[in-house]
Amino acid sequence: IKEGKWKKEVVIIKDQQCVKAFQEDEMEADPSMRTHLRDECRRMRERGREPPCYFDDPAPSSSQSRHSRGIQPQQKDKRCGGCGQLGHISTSRKCPKNAGHSPYQRRGTPGAGGTFKIKLTMNKKSETSRKRNTEKQRQEKHAKENSKRQRQAKIRLRGDPFISMQTLLMNIIKQLRSLQISGYFTGPVSHIVYPDYPLKVKTPMDLKQMENKNKAKLYKSREEFLSDVRLLQTNSLAYNGPAHAVSQAASIVVESAEKAVAENAEHFSEIENEIKLKRLSEAMIEVIQYMKGLEESKFLQAPVSKKAFPKYYDVVKQPMDLTTLEQHAKSKKYYSPAEFWADAQLIVKASIQFNKAAHPITKQAEAMIEKGKIRGAAVLDPLPMPERKVVAPKRKRKRTGKSPRRRSSPRRTPNRTTPRRTTPRRTTPRRTSPRRSSPRRTPSSGPPPGTPVNPSIDRPGSNSATGGGPSSPA
Repeated sequence: IKEGKWKKEVVIIKDQQCVKAFQEDEMEADPSMRTHLRDECRRMRERGREPPCYFDDPAPSSSQSRHSRGIQPQQKDKRCGGCGQLGHISTSRKCPKNAGHSPYQRRGTPGAGGTFKIKLTMNKKSETSRKRNTEKQRQEKHAKENSKRQRQAKIRLRGDPFISMQTLLMNIIKQLRSLQISGYFTGPVSHIVYPDYPLKVKTPMDLKQMENKNKAKLYKSREEFLSDVRLLQTNSLAYNGPAHAVSQAASIVVESAEKAVAENAEHFSEIENEIKLKRLSEAMIEVIQYMKGLEESKFLQAPVSKKAFPKYYDVVKQPMDLTTLEQHAKSKKYYSPAEFWADAQLIVKASIQFNKAAHPITKQAEAMIEKGKIRGAAVLDPLPMPERKVVAPKRKRKRTGKSPRRRSSPRRTPNRTTPRRTTPRRTTPRRTSPRRSSPRRTPSSGPPPGTPVNPSIDRPGSNSATGGGPSSPA
């Protein structure tokens, strides 16, 4: 330690008796310390914490105690709510009911260590309803998430044909794995057990490898998948011979795969066509991006502004640019390179119509198309071409006289929600002449007056239902 410098030491005393003695000395030196400790002790008990033994509620000294000075003038007429005496209140230390514990503990029963045991009760019905509502909200949330996930899955399946092909082939692979004889082809052949296998088989294949290729979306058609399945039989014949049990099991696997593919032939055709169309569109987008990177495409990338050239669209009836061409390719509008280059040629045609053939922009458009065709020959021509979907027109249903006509207006409901009829009612006068009232016919009464009498039935003396004459002999 240098001269003139004080050494600062901090000593932590944990002995409770020393701390209590220090506390008493502090309270004698500073009378406000007692009030401070009492307030701090009260705060700790209100928070449910028990103060340490050396931090207990100190008993006030005779000089500082407000109770030692007798009854305060403002408390002479006050009556205690606990014992009923005058001169103090229910929280005062003078109340005999507060003897033995602090007034802050009067309203409860202290447990172990001076703490309170508080029991919170809840209505059983409200607790049950709360749990039911929570469970209902949780189920609604999960149902909403599941529906959203399923909706996204459907959109993904419709948007990406590779995923549809992957799902369809995965089901077929699972069917092949479920066969009892598929244990020979579930995994690759061990080169340790069969060291001469790589010498006889140049292209090994197994169901695990086919599954990995399917997960990587490498199968673009059913023929590629079937060629790998047939490779199992080819490799087995090359190594084991046609009479071996593995070769016979391989033939059964091939037959099962071909049967499963034939059952889904229509679905495979649709997916393969979508894959061809997608690959063709992606290749066209690649060619357009190549043309956008050329220097000649500076003025041909975006549509012509109407503000800059207000008469352009009056002269050019079929405008075209690279951005519009790319949008058409992304929407899968083109089913062949010929259709694509026909729309690309509209860029040159529009420039000739507005700028004339000798204009520099027309020359740049022609050069850009020529370079794009060279690039497209290497990218577009090797791809298989998709088939255009033929959508049959909807047949209109002919109305026949047998079927009743549909009501054009909704039916009236009892609550009169539909507007009332505003068409005029009929103007012909109603029949005002009184109708002749006919008596009700009963089994004992005769026919109504004015009815013609049939002599063969209702003649005098016959035993008719109307009665009236003697009965004739049988």
